[in-house]
Amino acid sequence: MYSKKLTESWYIAKSTQDPNLLIEILRKNKNDMPAQYAAQNPNCPPEILIEILQREKNDEVSYYAALHPNCPHKNKTEWMKKINNNPKKQYKKRKK
Repeated sequence: MYSKKLTESWYIAKSTQDPNLLIEILRKNKNDMPAQYAAQNPNCPPEILIEILQREKNDEVSYYAALHPNCPHKNKTEWMKKINNNPKKQYKKRKK
């Protein structure tokens, strides 16, 4: 069972309309469920999506940031090239 605090974090990240709260969640640089939901939130500003992709990580948060409609195509393409050119960084989605 999930803790109440963690469940609330998921809900906040998924449903908030406050871009500053999403930025705060995503700047923690974690690949946890609240960050994944924040990266998928329609109110997520492009600036933080770009920041996520510039970390050059190959995790779920980066994947969701790249798929986000607010993510600039140029940054998405650059991230995809960097990740795909390094076979050790191939994205593998974890089973949930």
